[in-house]
Amino acid sequence: MKVLHISTQEKWGGGEQQLLYLMQHLENVLHIVFCPYHAPLHAKADQLGIKTFPFTTVFSWLQNLTLPYRIWSLVRQNQPDVIHAHDSKAHTLVWLARCLWRIKTPLIVSRRVTLGKHRNYLSRIKYNHPSIVYYICVSEAVRHSLQKVVKQNEKLKVIYSGINPSRFPYRSPINYLRDEFRIPQPIRIIGNIASLVPAKDYATFLTTAFLLIQRRSDLRFFIVGEGTERKKLEELAQQLNINDYVIFTGFRKDIEYILPSFDIFLFTSQSEGLGTIVLDAMVCGVPVVATRAGGIPEMIHHLENGLLADPGDATALAEAVLRLLEDETLRKNITSRASAWVKEFEASRMASLTFEIYKKTMNINP
Repeated sequence: MKVLHISTQEKWGGGEQQLLYLMQHLENVLHIVFCPYHAPLHAKADQLGIKTFPFTTVFSWLQNLTLPYRIWSLVRQNQPDVIHAHDSKAHTLVWLARCLWRIKTPLIVSRRVTLGKHRNYLSRIKYNHPSIVYYICVSEAVRHSLQKVVKQNEKLKVIYSGINPSRFPYRSPINYLRDEFRIPQPIRIIGNIASLVPAKDYATFLTTAFLLIQRRSDLRFFIVGEGTERKKLEELAQQLNINDYVIFTGFRKDIEYILPSFDIFLFTSQSEGLGTIVLDAMVCGVPVVATRAGGIPEMIHHLENGLLADPGDATALAEAVLRLLEDETLRKNITSRASAWVKEFEASRMASLTFEIYKKTMNINP
């Protein structure tokens, strides 16, 4: 079996990690990757010995036409059995290639985020193109959002994103962050790891921190990640007068050490397809407080393996964090149940289910 993977993301994110896991676990599949030249995925795929065809990323109108042509050329030269588009732009490029050059190879589209409410006419045509055999949705929440646009709901399949527990050899608490930032032991560390973009709602994270600091001074808050919202968030921390309690680390590659350094993982997303970093926190034995956004409640059952609050509700989030800080029995029970629960989300399972979709796709002529 030969699969052409198309990714347009220039940075490393959850979708790219899932694609890497997929290629690592499906060794009996010949993988071909079409992705941006400077993307981390290009280098990582190269390291695995996977054939890659990189492109430069400008995404002008001209390139929106030349890239579909390159996809058509790749299909003609390599004759893949399946094309797998891993993000929305990749979906658009394959759709254009199909319309302009009549590519007959069946298409699978991965959808990792919920679909917006307003879709134009062309968008509806794209989402209902007959070349799409299946959509792989990372959660029921994503599937539900697509049901409003995709007419043939039987094409919507849910395969939860996978994690690799062996990536995290350490269990909370470890002193990695304490040593680096000279934080004494009595201080409790509360953190989040996500891009600094509006969907992650770090403003609510900071507001929650502000409310908690009014109650306890033995706390430090870590924001791990980079993004367009950083300056705005730094200004908000200053306005709330909590600069001495909040640390912006920027982008880090040492997440396997940072995550188990947290005492509590506080995930305040406004929207989320699934949010596998929550699962990573569970693996590390870090109790989770999160919002009921998107697919998060499909991972976290309130008071069983984590605590939940409504998106944007800083007061409820703060109360949940305090509850975990002050109730050691609850904290231990939650982390214990979370460690058992997370086994359902291993990357090998995700890859096996995706392989079954590939096999079904090959038997369908779109």
